[in-house]
Amino acid sequence: MRSRVFAAVFVALFAVSVRAQEFAQIGPADSGSVHTVNPHPVKDLSDKYFQGPYEAFENEVEKVLGPKATKPVLKFGAEWYLVIFAATPPNAKDPVLVMTVCHAGLKHPTTTLPGVGSFKEVFLAERDGAELGRVYAVTEDTNPLNADIIKFAQQVSIGAITSKLSRVRTLKPLTPTPPTPTLFYAVSEVTVPFPQATIVGKGAMTSPDISVNKLHDKADLLQNQLLLRKARISECAKKMAQDLADVVKKIPASDDPVTGQQRTDLATALDVQATLTLADTKCKDELLPNTPERAEKNAAVTEVQDAFQTLAAGDDQKRVEGDVTLHNVPRRLLSFGAIAGGMFAVHGDRAKVDSDKIAADPLSGSITLAAVNISLRRFDPTTVNATSPEKFRAFVGYVVTPEPGIGAGLSYLFFRGLSINAGAAQMLILKPKSKDDIGKAVVGAHPLKHGWGRALFIGFGYNF
Repeated sequence: MRSRVFAAVFVALFAVSVRAQEFAQIGPADSGSVHTVNPHPVKDLSDKYFQGPYEAFENEVEKVLGPKATKPVLKFGAEWYLVIFAATPPNAKDPVLVMTVCHAGLKHPTTTLPGVGSFKEVFLAERDGAELGRVYAVTEDTNPLNADIIKFAQQVSIGAITSKLSRVRTLKPLTPTPPTPTLFYAVSEVTVPFPQATIVGKGAMTSPDISVNKLHDKADLLQNQLLLRKARISECAKKMAQDLADVVKKIPASDDPVTGQQRTDLATALDVQATLTLADTKCKDELLPNTPERAEKNAAVTEVQDAFQTLAAGDDQKRVEGDVTLHNVPRRLLSFGAIAGGMFAVHGDRAKVDSDKIAADPLSGSITLAAVNISLRRFDPTTVNATSPEKFRAFVGYVVTPEPGIGAGLSYLFFRGLSINAGAAQMLILKPKSKDDIGKAVVGAHPLKHGWGRALFIGFGYNF
């Protein structure tokens, strides 16, 4: 029987842990582009982000993507956004992936969300074709497996979860001609399964490949550089550089990024052309045995071939990683505390039995209460300093001393942990059955009766 109980408890705990660990669902991306006056808007955002104040960064994001923008229409006053972009910190060589919360009125960076059911993820880049892989692991804060879910999120491969910034389709000619896009975006909705949770997000941004036109330019530049180096001593190397550059330019001109398939096909085409060029009379004669400077000329030809194969392979795409930990904490109206103060304007004929006589025991001195504070507006309990919605509040409470009862009043919170409170209390007291009984001998088993005492009070409070 005991083993069955243990098994049932284990299954129940396992079920709870499974429910408490989830991945946030990421909706489809709404992607597009906007034109900004600044030709490098992401760099401008990163400068404001790292140099501060944060309010300037927040205002710039709203300016570019807020209600005045044609598209996307982001409502910074009503919704919460996680803005993501690659940026290089001051005095650093390598970029990082910035993942920061934006909302109207934020003056300082925050990692706290107000118990939302979802937030919007905004991925920004200055070039189309950038990709963002990301995952959000969510756990309820009350679950003891919080540390495990964080470790779990760190081990998850994000390669399969991508949101691609699609290239904007060419528009029909308009008058005037539409400006060239300078900022590309992808907006996705992230659903948070728990109202109070820790969200651990990991992201990796991959920069897009260069355009085909840019590849053509690189081929021209490479050819000229080779002709100024070792290729100048070899007619075969010169011809090889020209022929291989022509192969690169056979890829149809386009502003679209070079695809992986195009690079694979280019590498094959370069090998084929190199074989044809080496069969040319100019190369055959130059590379015959006992030809003067044959070794140097061979090296020059090989250098040309290697350089163009490197161009075909392309540089490794830049991968910029980042992470963020968000706390989804519902805004509160209530908080709890203790109040200690002094009473005045006391009413109530409290009495006691002393030496078999009924004696007066008036209410006076101090009063203590266990209180529930009720704010007029919801507040964020995680902020370093108390905000105005939290500072002005009412309270109701249970009077602990001098007699049990109830109290209510108004409170002002100076800072977290200390408040001043003023109110009224009504307490259950023992009083004589008649005012004339004070000083008389006790008669019967119950010489006193229950009644109410009232008092005003003022005192300091401590918030739990």
